[in-house]
Amino acid sequence: MAATGPNAAFKAHFAAYIGLSIVLVVVNLIVSGTVSWAILFVVGWGAPLALHCAYAMNLFGRGSG
Repeated sequence: MAATGPNAAFKAHFAAYIGLSIVLVVVNLIVSGTVSWAILFVVGWGAPLALHCAYAMNLFGRGSG
C-alpha cells in the first residue's frame, strides 16, 4: 500500500530532484567539462523543494484549527 500525504509527496519530490540533478550534472560535465548550466537547475528546483519540505514538516502551521 502506497503512503499518502505531505510526507510521501515530499519524498517523491525529493527523490525526483536528486535523481534528475545527478543526471543533469553528469550530462553537463560530459558536454562542457564544467558545471555551468546544471547549477541553475539545482538552485531553481531546490528553492521550491525547500518550501515543500517546510510544508511537509508543518512549519506553516496548517492542520489543527
